Amino acid sequence: MPTPVGLKGRNLYRGAVFGNNVDVFLTGIGWDAGKTANPPRYILRELLKLEPDVCVSSGLAGGLASDLRAGEVVAARALSLRTGGDVIHCNANLLRLAEEAGARVKRMQVTEPHIVSEASAKASLATFADFVDMEGYYILQIVSGTNVPAISIRAISDTHEDNLPSGIEKLVDREGHVQTLPLLKLVLRRPSQIPSLVDFGSKSKGAAVGLADFLDRFLEVLDDNSSEAQAKRERVAAR
Repeated sequence: MPTPVGLKGRNLYRGAVFGNNVDVFLTGIGWDAGKTANPPRYILRELLKLEPDVCVSSGLAGGLASDLRAGEVVAARALSLRTGGDVIHCNANLLRLAEEAGARVKRMQVTEPHIVSEASAKASLATFADFVDMEGYYILQIVSGTNVPAISIRAISDTHEDNLPSGIEKLVDREGHVQTLPLLKLVLRRPSQIPSLVDFGSKSKGAAVGLADFLDRFLEVLDDNSSEAQAKRERVAAR
């Protein structure tokens, strides 16, 4: 669909799910927080002007807590940056519904500007948060300036004990597409990392499929909750 601001809409989609209009905006991997000209920030703000009923930030994340397993879907009670700043809290009702749809609810999600690839680095972050991503905080920071209820949901692509291949951040672009040349260079230089690359790719694909299945269930639960709320309002109005 065309974006509300006339920019290229290849990362923006609209459809009907359980009778509800759903806009899907793919912001990409990471967030250029320091740049004034940030198209995802601009487009998201324009979408929020349409006054959606709910905003769901979703994607993949690295597990920091020792009890999180690859493929699990988790929702954060709150989000923060390791470098400080305000803590952003997710909507309590949406957390309840996410748990009802099968997500685990954890205390804290931390957003980092880079992929946390080493188990030792994950162990350090584990004292601070339960899982780590690269854009969730900035998305909910924008939504927090509105009255739109919001929640952050992630599927775990790698656990606290997984060491990701060195240079993994160079193998995919902002859109999540594998970069063939950097991949070939890595494989030729370090063929010993092929098993870990295959393992990470398999876990990431499984996590993405699990996340998509969860979002279907979550939207259905949201629809049921909305219907119940509407019925309650009608009962009250009839008294």
